[in-house]
Amino acid sequence: MSSRALLRLNPWAKRLLRRGVGAAARPEARMALRAMRRDHCVALLRRGRAAVLDWASEMAALEPKASAANRRRRAVWRWLAHFDVSHSIFDLAVDLRGAPFPGGADFSGVHFRSDLYFEGAAVRGGCRFRNAHFDAPAYFGQARFGRMVEFDDVYFGGRLEATQIVCGARASFDRALSAADAWFRDAFFAGGARFEQARFMSDVGLMRSRFGGPAVFDDARFEASTSFEDARFSCAASFHETRFTGRVHTVGARFTRPLDGAALAAAAARSMGRFQPRLVVDREATTPQRDHTA
Repeated sequence: MSSRALLRLNPWAKRLLRRGVGAAARPEARMALRAMRRDHCVALLRRGRAAVLDWASEMAALEPKASAANRRRRAVWRWLAHFDVSHSIFDLAVDLRGAPFPGGADFSGVHFRSDLYFEGAAVRGGCRFRNAHFDAPAYFGQARFGRMVEFDDVYFGGRLEATQIVCGARASFDRALSAADAWFRDAFFAGGARFEQARFMSDVGLMRSRFGGPAVFDDARFEASTSFEDARFSCAASFHETRFTGRVHTVGARFTRPLDGAALAAAAARSMGRFQPRLVVDREATTPQRDHTA
């Protein structure tokens, strides 16, 4: 793999290419290199979607050569392919539709003051939106995350559209706050999902979503209509101290463990919310005797 190709795509990285990841061995050197990488990625994003797609596509094309190279060269490629715009502010709409991120991405602490379009993006490595702030709608429809994706402590001020997202590992929304509708229709959480202490102030839709790993909703707050219709829980689902204020729709929801379905029903009843009560456990429906109505 040619250093010239990597340097053309990452002109800030002369020192890293010359010395390898050892150039980032000392904390101060590592911080300086990370700052240069972040500045480069922010500049790409400010130039627009085409600039990000060109850079990401060319970096992805170099991955097979990096994989066939020695360990030092592979480590350098992984370092350079990581897209980092953390702790930045974007006043205008950010369009990353269909962008490939072969080395993972970091949007931690980013303030999106306008719309984010992330539809169809594909993140091969880990992806972090921890502590991000969305003033406007965020569109993640059909996005694919190969490893863990983190939305912990995120604020969604506008609509969250995450229809048909695919998470190859665990997704985490712990302590997230959503002030507008949040839609996860037909989402696939292969490694499960966490919504512990999350708060949803408007409607939430998890219709036909699938959880391949544990689903944790402990101490979450759902303050409007919530739908689990036709959702599939292949592992444990936890609803400890979950609170529902509005109507809870569960028609066709399937639970591998019968007690998990009963826990959802109990949480809805305990919250004095509205409960539409048809649950499915391992292909067999169990129908509670009555609705729980505020």
